[in-house]
Amino acid sequence: VDLNAALTDYARTAKRPGLCLIVSDLFAPGGIIGGLNALIGKGYEVGVVHLLSPDEITPPLAGDLRLIDAETGAAKEVTIDGALRDLYIRRVQAWQADLRAECRKRGAHYLSVTTDSAWERVIMTDLRRLGLVR
Repeated sequence: VDLNAALTDYARTAKRPGLCLIVSDLFAPGGIIGGLNALIGKGYEVGVVHLLSPDEITPPLAGDLRLIDAETGAAKEVTIDGALRDLYIRRVQAWQADLRAECRKRGAHYLSVTTDSAWERVIMTDLRRLGLVR
C-alpha cells in the first residue's frame, strides 16, 4: 500500500477535516510524512498508532534463517547472532523515535502499540492521555 498516496487522497477528497487515526505497522516504502503533511495541511487532528508485534520489536531469532516477507513473498537468507540482533533492535527504536519526532514536529500524536496490547487500554487510557478520545 502506498500510504502517502492513500492519506493524501483522503485529505483531498474528504468533505471536512476532523480526527484521523492511522493504525499501521508503517512498513510503507514511501513512508508517511507526505500523507501526514496533506492531512495536517487540511486541518485534520492526526493520531498515528504504530502497531508492531512484540517479535518485530525484539525478535527471538538466532542462527541461520530464511526470512520471508509476509506481504511480498520475497525470501532472504540471513545469519543472526547477538550483535546483529542488537543492531536490529537499536534500528527499530531509532525508527520509532524518528517517527515520533516527525509527528511531534507537525503537531500529530504518535503512539507505539504492540499487537499483544489490550485495545480497551489503548483506547480508554493511551488515546485518552493523548487527548484523542474523551
